[in-house]
Amino acid sequence: MNKRIAFLLQGARGGVYGAEKATVQLAGALARRGHAVKVWRLREMRDEGKGGGDPLAEAFREAGVALRDVPIAGRASRKAAGTIG
Repeated sequence: MNKRIAFLLQGARGGVYGAEKATVQLAGALARRGHAVKVWRLREMRDEGKGGGDPLAEAFREAGVALRDVPIAGRASRKAAGTIG
């Protein structure tokens, strides 16, 4: 039986590290097994336009899983919570 699985990440700056790498690997493996996997990243708006590419989005793309950004204005956002679903 295929499941619907969601991950929620806090925006990481500059790279794909331990927790992010593990999430990419797990999400990719679950998607390859036929599960519907969604990944959202809470991304602070002040991080927009800083250049340097987006290594986390690229890692999820290579794993076959879409990464959706949820823009937030600070550490917490009620508006952002309403966009996840």
